[in-house]
Amino acid sequence: MGLSINVPGDAIMTTTANDCAALVSRRLWPHSLRIATRERDFRSRFATLQVGDCSIAELNYDSMVEIDAGVIDCVYLVTICLSGAAETRNGMRRAVSVPGSIIVPSPGRPTRYAIAEDSRNITIRIPRQKLETKARELFYYDAAHPIEFDLESSVSGEFGATFAQLVQHICAVAGAAPAALSRRHIAAGYANMMADLLLELHPHNYSGRRLERSLADTPRHLQRATQFIESALHEIESIEQVAAAVGVTERCLQKSFQRYLRLSPAEFVRERRLSRLRELLLAGERRESIMDLMLSVGINQSGRYSGYYQERFGETPSATRRKAQAHDPGASLRPGHLRQGRPRRTF
Repeated sequence: MGLSINVPGDAIMTTTANDCAALVSRRLWPHSLRIATRERDFRSRFATLQVGDCSIAELNYDSMVEIDAGVIDCVYLVTICLSGAAETRNGMRRAVSVPGSIIVPSPGRPTRYAIAEDSRNITIRIPRQKLETKARELFYYDAAHPIEFDLESSVSGEFGATFAQLVQHICAVAGAAPAALSRRHIAAGYANMMADLLLELHPHNYSGRRLERSLADTPRHLQRATQFIESALHEIESIEQVAAAVGVTERCLQKSFQRYLRLSPAEFVRERRLSRLRELLLAGERRESIMDLMLSVGINQSGRYSGYYQERFGETPSATRRKAQAHDPGASLRPGHLRQGRPRRTF
């Protein structure tokens, strides 16, 4: 993995599960802890570093433990696995981490961990309010639906590599120059950087809205094209249709999308359809079948788009729906209307 993160300062050692749970509960999140092995005495090592309104903690258990964190609702806990292995269950979602894995449970769902003996993990605590305030500025965040990140990532990806290196750098600064993080503006700057990286680079249910914020300085015809796509997403059948609607040639439209958005028009339409479909599935407020929801955003090639969806979000549309229903079983339901006889699209 090539990553070494050490939280500086004196670590606190505990020799009972109750002492360990009490200590970590005060610093990260209240939880219960159970030792899952009986072969030897229990020992844990815990070190923490405050970084503005965030914190970085290093945890090591010498026995296999099972942790019930309940419903984590006011913080996001980002865990980087440095050694060993662990299983995380966040509602109906499950991830098995190995060295290099990054796990980001979402709020509002029961969260449990099973951590193998001699595992070493770094956990970053970021206030939920901090992320939601930033999300309102970046993604037109809707407070009715929490920010839900993909559960699992890796330090080999863009987000994972950047985020882990930032955490490593912060710990190195704190070790070499402790007075630096005691300065409020420096600590706040690092905390904001961690939150910004999580929002900007790690996929979540509002990620598709980043495109809307990147259009302000693009040519007017490109802005009109994206607006047309948003308003007519359910009925667009070809790129020629989009070009005609904004009064430019298809070639001009292709060049503008590639130059300013690094996407072809077809890729942009696909991204918007996938993002809109995920929003509908996560909202859990509509009774229509998944096929009906696909048709409502212009998808009539369900097999192909199911593959795109799984590649983009790491789960099938039906898994997303089950997750939303488990999270909010009492959501209001509205009957939908089946769209029939729509022509086959060219993308």
